[in-house]
Amino acid sequence: MTFRSSAQSLAALLFAGVLAIAGTGSASALDSDAVERFTASMEALHAYEDENPFDLDEPEEPEEFVQVMRAPMSSQLDQMRDHEAFGDVQRIVGEHGFADVESWAVTGDRVLRAFTALEIEEETPDLRAELEQTRAQIQEAPGMSQEQRDMALKMIEQTMVPMMEVLDDVPQEDRDAVAPHRSRIADVLKE
Repeated sequence: MTFRSSAQSLAALLFAGVLAIAGTGSASALDSDAVERFTASMEALHAYEDENPFDLDEPEEPEEFVQVMRAPMSSQLDQMRDHEAFGDVQRIVGEHGFADVESWAVTGDRVLRAFTALEIEEETPDLRAELEQTRAQIQEAPGMSQEQRDMALKMIEQTMVPMMEVLDDVPQEDRDAVAPHRSRIADVLKE
């Protein structure tokens, strides 16, 4: 999977997972400038990747998916470090005002969590009620065996509930900083 498709897949997984029934704090406030610099760096990385494609692994296990949800950019740093293009990634993020890839990734984690929280709140304002309704539907589904019910409920407990907790932890200040940039961030994630 490419870096670009990794961001797209993450967005698709987040929306599909949460709509089928979602962070860590930081001492410094996320501001509009940081959101702008991160978004511009992603645009530059997409342009770079057009000429120099590189692949990153997608999460496969529910625990891995939740970790990517908690830290969408930081969780990929180890893979990125091992790639021959890492020096170019460092250069590009540095050109956008980040001291290093770690600070860029932490900023990106916060931007993407806030963006996802805002998008989900708009699409599914009563997510908890929908999750409970989904659980009830699974319990009452006439065509499902108990084993299938147990598997579906386990998937919800392993992915949806932790994702909701992650999104609940997104500070209002991060949401406020990201809100004016939502359209551009959505465009970057579509690229």
